[in-house]
Amino acid sequence: RKMFEPAWTPVVASLQERHMPQDMKMVVSLCFAHMMLCVPSWRRVAKEYWEHSREATLRFKSILLEERGKRMNYWPRGWP
Repeated sequence: RKMFEPAWTPVVASLQERHMPQDMKMVVSLCFAHMMLCVPSWRRVAKEYWEHSREATLRFKSILLEERGKRMNYWPRGWP
C-alpha cells in the first residue's frame, strides 16, 4: 500500500486525460494486486476469473483437438 497510495491521485488524473505513462500503469497493477491478495471480495473475483479462464482454455484446446480428429478425454471432474 505504501507504494501505490501516494501515487493514486496522479493516476486518476492521468486516466481522466486518457494518457497513462508506464509508471502509472505500475501503480494501477500494484493496486489490483493488493486488492486481489488482501480483500476477500476481490479474492473471490480473482478465483472466478481464474476458473472462467481455465474453462475457456480447456474448451479451446478441445476444439483444436476435435479439428485434428482427436478427442479430449481428460476433462476435470464436474466438467462436460
